[in-house]
Amino acid sequence: MALGDIHAVAMAVNNPVAGNLAALNADGQLIDSGSCPSSFADAPLKQNVTLYINAVMGSDKNDGLTINTPKQTITGALNTLPSDLGGFTATIKLFGGTLHADTYVVNESRLRNGVICIDGTGMDSGALIVGSLRLAGRCDWELTNVRLKGNQGGSEKSVVRVETIGGFTMYGTNIIDGNSKLQNGILILSACATACVYGVTFTNCAMAVSTVPASYQRRRSVICAIGDCTGTNNDTGIYASHASLVYDRTTSTLGTIRRTTIFGGLIVDNSGIFLKNKVSITPLLTNYY
Repeated sequence: MALGDIHAVAMAVNNPVAGNLAALNADGQLIDSGSCPSSFADAPLKQNVTLYINAVMGSDKNDGLTINTPKQTITGALNTLPSDLGGFTATIKLFGGTLHADTYVVNESRLRNGVICIDGTGMDSGALIVGSLRLAGRCDWELTNVRLKGNQGGSEKSVVRVETIGGFTMYGTNIIDGNSKLQNGILILSACATACVYGVTFTNCAMAVSTVPASYQRRRSVICAIGDCTGTNNDTGIYASHASLVYDRTTSTLGTIRRTTIFGGLIVDNSGIFLKNKVSITPLLTNYY
């Protein structure tokens, strides 16, 4: 190992973000994991950590560890984390500016064994995440107090697409805008996942919440609980398909069609009654995935 690499490891050893996976260059900037020398070990996260994002003032060359040294993109923050989260939680706090799909595509299938929380509590008034937020991997994902708007001109058909083998929770005060009836507000498309969605306002979605097992031919289960959500200008509120079980405790409709099941999906309401009727929504399923 070169002297410079040894120096970088020595400087990074106490870094709570990524252990030996992260290193500092000669200017004191954090080297993203994708750029680290192969000799660095993929050490698990050592403790809970918070990373800061500012789309206006930030830079992915910053360490992201303080509000004064924020990353610019979500991807930039995720790239500083090791694959093994060590059972801890990494909180990504969003602050200034609007994040666009071409700067933050979140497809972190390498992440496992922990929780990633994307927190928009401090976002500028009117700031958004614009595009499709795709959450993958073997970790748990949390979204809180975020405002998201689908990219109608993009290839993705969901504002939030969940593909994790783990858990998904959305809580707080959130807004999902499907932007002229995008296919799904939230699509939970997983081989084995549980989800809890509450405190969300859905608007302009063909389907507000959709649950479909990724390998639906094998009937792998998705369990989803929904509550305290509201919606306007959506076609269908809740859709459950192929071994999806949804517990719906919303008190208001999320769409013109309140909820529907097909191909073995089940929805149960507050009274414990399973929804048995099926509504034809075939036109909505065109290019579903």
